[in-house]
Amino acid sequence: MNPISSETSSIDDFGQNKLIKIDLLKDMKKKIQKEKQELLAEEKNIDEELDRLLPNAFKKLSARTREDFAKDDAKALRNELELLHGKSLLHIFWSSDQKERILAIADALGPSETSKIIGVSESNIFRWKRDGCQRKKGSGRPLKHPLLEKDLIKYILECREKGMGLSTKRFIAYARKLAKDKKMTQVKFSRGWLYKFRIRNRISVRKRSTGYYKPCEAIEQKVREFREKIFNMLQSSESIYDLDHVINMDETFVPRDAPSNHTLELKGSKKVVVNTTGKEKEHYTVILTVTYTGKRLYSIIIIKGKGVKKVKCTVPHDFHINYNKKSWINARIMNNWVDDVFAIHAKKLPKGKKGLLLMDNHQTHVDDKIKDKIKSYNYDIAFLPANCTGKLQPLDIGVNKSFKDIYSTMWQNWFEDIINKPTSNKFESPTRELCISWIYKAAKQVQKEVIENSWNIYKRLEEVPQGN
Repeated sequence: MNPISSETSSIDDFGQNKLIKIDLLKDMKKKIQKEKQELLAEEKNIDEELDRLLPNAFKKLSARTREDFAKDDAKALRNELELLHGKSLLHIFWSSDQKERILAIADALGPSETSKIIGVSESNIFRWKRDGCQRKKGSGRPLKHPLLEKDLIKYILECREKGMGLSTKRFIAYARKLAKDKKMTQVKFSRGWLYKFRIRNRISVRKRSTGYYKPCEAIEQKVREFREKIFNMLQSSESIYDLDHVINMDETFVPRDAPSNHTLELKGSKKVVVNTTGKEKEHYTVILTVTYTGKRLYSIIIIKGKGVKKVKCTVPHDFHINYNKKSWINARIMNNWVDDVFAIHAKKLPKGKKGLLLMDNHQTHVDDKIKDKIKSYNYDIAFLPANCTGKLQPLDIGVNKSFKDIYSTMWQNWFEDIINKPTSNKFESPTRELCISWIYKAAKQVQKEVIENSWNIYKRLEEVPQGN
């Protein structure tokens, strides 16, 4: 075979294959262009359909955004502010972000509607629109006594580092003492000053423990009926009861450690720790008795124990010490109260008159022997309805709280001296004699006006009182 002819034939085959590939590529290109044109046409149709349908939907969506969405945002902002500042928003400092958010809501709802929902005044909204949301440098009134405020903040931080509770009343007393030491006589430490001081320095009042009780309608009905009954018995023109012999007795729990339930604390703190000596579970029981006319009768202090170790301190004549295994009232101690407290006062009842004793339904109070013994002194007994003592018992309404506040103040004064001693890490607990002295001092310091006001629930029927 001729080699030249073989070479020419191979070249022809290569050329034919190349032409076939070119034709295939052209066909594929035409197909792709056709599909592209179809897609463009379909996309154009979709755009035309969207242009026809979207305007109405967009108008509805924009209307929803400007009204309902703005209202939702305003309510959410209101809830956030209430969590930070409480329900009153009249005297808070607005940040620039909050101002801008409020202005955006006002553009959608109007200043008046925004003011009603959020609680910001309309004048502030107009002023922010005019002057802008950023606070001007150097604006605001300068502090008159910045060094005094620094010392007060330092005192709060020191108390909280030691874990000591600091009530607002105690803090104001310390501020007045500090100002007096620095010879600042013109400073008035009022509640308004304390509120602004807390806002300036981001300090809040925190509660150590929480509790909430919502009375039902059945209990409210019991309260109304009992109040009307006692009111008619005492205030009617034909009343046979001597008001000086209308009395209320009750037992109250007095802990050995009595820290304040509220303390000043920096905002944002997750834990509110208040140090004690570890004896808050140990307690004494005090039986207090008060009259309608504002007198305090003899009191009984119940101490845990068998009475082997006698109290070493001097106890006033109008206080009696009783012992019990669980530091609570029992039938024997209730009988002692009748003999040592009630009988002494009941013997002074004028002839032709009757007395009235208000008590709760504790098992020692409803004992038949105790009731017969009380009635033998020409006294009637009115037992308070169940679950209503916080609204109907004068001692629970006003006297017990005042008594415990005074006791707590004495304990805090003592604990502040103890906690400042660098002797050891463990705190000494107050002795039994010291606690007893605080109890009778606190009972004597309860003002007569407080006792009289606690009986107001039976002196008028305008409103149902709220218990402590």
